[in-house]
Amino acid sequence: MKTCPRCNSNMDDNASFCSNCGFAFNKKSIMPKIVIITVVAAAVVVSIVVGRFAYNVSKANSYLQSLKECADLMMDGIDTAQDIYDDIVAALDKLPKDDLNNLYDKFKDVLNKLSEDESFKIDLDKVKDSLDEVAKIIGNTQDPPEG
Repeated sequence: MKTCPRCNSNMDDNASFCSNCGFAFNKKSIMPKIVIITVVAAAVVVSIVVGRFAYNVSKANSYLQSLKECADLMMDGIDTAQDIYDDIVAALDKLPKDDLNNLYDKFKDVLNKLSEDESFKIDLDKVKDSLDEVAKIIGNTQDPPEG
């Protein structure tokens, strides 16, 4: 004898249905399928959220690295520009100070002499290369990450 879980009526062990309420004894439960579908759906959602988070972190790190490279190059350019400025000031200091009327011409002469100096040319090229590299990095840098 088996008992119907719905109405508690006693049935024959071979009965497929309850003769009192019609409950199907051999009916397969769909509950495990619902649990499996729910677990799979939750896993997919979690995977998407974690993947998006990882992507955003990666994008943020890449962006910050590009900014750091630009800052480093700019600092190198500033150091080199300071060297160039110091060279110009040193050359101007060597000029006689009594005649300020021809300062423009004297400044042009100093720049012309410095431009013939190989180390001065190297410094100018360093500044130009730094600026070119910064422009390249900025051009290749994606938009800042959201958030």
